[in-house]
Amino acid sequence: MHSQFAVYNETEDVVNMEDREEFKSDSFGLKSLWDEGKLTKITVGGISHLNWTRNDSFISEYLVPLLT
Repeated sequence: MHSQFAVYNETEDVVNMEDREEFKSDSFGLKSLWDEGKLTKITVGGISHLNWTRNDSFISEYLVPLLT
């Protein structure tokens, strides 16, 4: 499951970022960032939701290259 801005709906199905009304209406600029290629979705298995910011190999392999 991808969790980048995804939510569960009232029937507990996952609603992906691109299918949410907030994205479609661009209420806070997420769609604009996506359309301009300024937003990157990275999905890596085996890292829990709260631990990706503490995982040194994830940070060095996926995040640092985006900063340079």
